[in-house]
Amino acid sequence: MIGGIYSDEKCPACGAKLVDNRKDGVTCPNHPGVYARNLRVKFKQTYKRFTDYNAADQFLSHLRHDVKSYDPRDYQKKNPLGFANLADQWLLTKAHLRSYRDIKNHINQAVTYYGNTNIKDIQYGELEDFFNSLSCGSKSKHNIRSVIHNFFKWVWKRNRKTFSKDDFPDFPVISFTLGYRKIVSKEVQWQILEEIKRTAPFRAWLACKWLATYTKIRPGELVRITEGDIDRDNGIIRITHSKENRVKYVPMIPEDIEIVRTLPLGVPFIPFFRHEISGHGVKEGRPYGRNRLRVIWSEACKKLGIEGVSLYPGTKHSSVTALNKMGYSPEDIQANATGHLSAAFKRYLVPDVDKSIEMYQASMPGNKREISGTNLALKTGSTNIDNSPF
Repeated sequence: MIGGIYSDEKCPACGAKLVDNRKDGVTCPNHPGVYARNLRVKFKQTYKRFTDYNAADQFLSHLRHDVKSYDPRDYQKKNPLGFANLADQWLLTKAHLRSYRDIKNHINQAVTYYGNTNIKDIQYGELEDFFNSLSCGSKSKHNIRSVIHNFFKWVWKRNRKTFSKDDFPDFPVISFTLGYRKIVSKEVQWQILEEIKRTAPFRAWLACKWLATYTKIRPGELVRITEGDIDRDNGIIRITHSKENRVKYVPMIPEDIEIVRTLPLGVPFIPFFRHEISGHGVKEGRPYGRNRLRVIWSEACKKLGIEGVSLYPGTKHSSVTALNKMGYSPEDIQANATGHLSAAFKRYLVPDVDKSIEMYQASMPGNKREISGTNLALKTGSTNIDNSPF
């Protein structure tokens, strides 16, 4: 049989090496009453010390019974397959991502729950218990679930020789339905932008105007563009830090090309949307923070008595809804205005530049082709998640 129980001790009476009597201990073959106090189990690449023979015998029996699934890493002191240890390694592969902070927060909630539990011991039941222990909403649970699932896929791909697809745990399905976001008509959107233009720095107004016009650009992407990302000659905005992790090119309408050309040309690598004066804890030339535009938009809404309309739905969602009411199809809007990469619209990955400019011109704040009033637009529906590991 594979493996055994041994001791380095020798009989004090005759000097003989103590051996396993396979009954109740490691003893001297010449003096059965002499027992070893310090025992060690040796099984392939695993070595473990014991002081109790029954515990050592049970451990060896366990190894022999599970010899087909034997993995020496399961028994190493450093616990290389511990959840927390693997999570630290996985986070290193995500450090370059813009969403790293959220990813780290989500995986750390699981680390707090599981500690250094061997990842192979975490199956459907353990995962379900973890998600049930979370006090957040279903959308947040869905986001955490996506991160944990991505982490498990990484572990399994790194250990294909040890883990099979059959070993990959089933993940609980987390469905969610998001609420409604309040949007505004193009007329109201224009009033908000005019208030921003009157009270806020010029570049802050221009940023909000562009978010309402170029619906392919997200707020977080826009504030990260540099002077070099604006092609003044050809009228192109280049988005290098996108959520899709790919470079996006957005054609500009003639009005905005002229606005940009009136601005002094800066060094290519400096932020395009930057503080123009020092004050309130910021220095001139520093890039806008993540919440800069949100605060400016909210202040303008407050002055106008508009409640419940935040930056993203007030710009992008409102403009997209208006485009649809103007007669543009959802397919055209996704292909040429928003640039979403859903599977249903892959055939529209290369947009028509002229049509994009036409749509951006139509979505420009102040355009007369509009539907007045304030509306509620559904963000998304329930989501079911594929449990396939690869």
